[in-house]
Amino acid sequence: MDQPLLSITEERTIKVQVDFGRRVNLNKLEWTFGGKSFSKWKQWNVKANEYSGDSYISFVKEPAYSGNSTIIKAEIKFGLPYGTTDLSPRTIRVLYPKLIGKYKLEVKDLQSQKAAAATLKLNVYDEFLKYEEIKPTIDDVISKAGDDRYLAYKTIGKSSEGRDLHFVILAKDETAVDKYLDETLPTALENPAELLKKLENGTIGDYQVPIWFNNIHPDEVEGIDAQVELLKKFALEDEVTFKTTDEYNNKQNVTLNIKEVLNNVIILFNFTHNPDGRAANTRANAEGFDLIRDNAYQTQVETVAVNQEFAKWTPLSFIELHGYIEDFIIEPSTPPHNPNFEYDLLIESMIEQAHAMGRLVWPTQRLNLIQFRCLITGLAGMT
Repeated sequence: MDQPLLSITEERTIKVQVDFGRRVNLNKLEWTFGGKSFSKWKQWNVKANEYSGDSYISFVKEPAYSGNSTIIKAEIKFGLPYGTTDLSPRTIRVLYPKLIGKYKLEVKDLQSQKAAAATLKLNVYDEFLKYEEIKPTIDDVISKAGDDRYLAYKTIGKSSEGRDLHFVILAKDETAVDKYLDETLPTALENPAELLKKLENGTIGDYQVPIWFNNIHPDEVEGIDAQVELLKKFALEDEVTFKTTDEYNNKQNVTLNIKEVLNNVIILFNFTHNPDGRAANTRANAEGFDLIRDNAYQTQVETVAVNQEFAKWTPLSFIELHGYIEDFIIEPSTPPHNPNFEYDLLIESMIEQAHAMGRLVWPTQRLNLIQFRCLITGLAGMT
């Protein structure tokens, strides 16, 4: 095969070749995928509520011999199981996890009973990670990162079913983290006038402030995988280039030097607020709660754990990554508004952030398929 990956959200054509060591009757070949003939792989029929539509696996180029050799070549198209790249309908979201997995593509010569096979992985998209794949991926990123930036992993708690809430800190160095937690934040909370004075007279020295990436709705799956992709970029690359527009709507490319970024910010990744939901591909946690509705009363263990960590950091900006929303929803530009925000103090810098976010065309590979709902809770402008 020329590639081993299949996608539920992208049609792919796989080139295959097989050599039985002699010429066989091409009409006596049996082709199967996952133990079933291609014709039995049916698209989802919404009206019938079953897989009874047209087959989404077919030959683009029928099996044929390559010249005078014994090599048989073919091209197989794997279409869209749900007839769409849009996974937003809830009915589809509860179905497709059962399709994810590894499948054997096999061709058998019915006359000799000889067979050739290879394994293909069917995923939502190439970057999609099951819950149990998230931690090994994080470990791999950390192992590959250089010593010119600080990366630390910890679990900030466990879900109702005992799964870890994975959390990563990315910073210039460990000193930057310690200074923020031990000096900058305590002063900001206990003696803000002193901190403002240091900022104004330039005596605060080298300091960084945190921004927090989060995903609370794990069935909007791209929000988790986007964070992993961002971690890879910020942890392993020296520069990240993305497309945006200026205040006059002129398109422009912006290149971030990661070392310069980390001179200013500490990046926090809470990959999934709801691990059990990621495992089950549901919005609710294992107790049936939509955790986004639980922040006030904090009845769920996941909410308590995340809020304790959040209170420890009090991040400058909190960026909640959702999916399947056609528009940006950015505080303070769209209601409903948080009644606890003192808008007379926040509105100027928050509007600046809202404009910066709204102009941005997200750069990472998967983000072109989704829009993000971003809750910005900044206390100062961030572009």
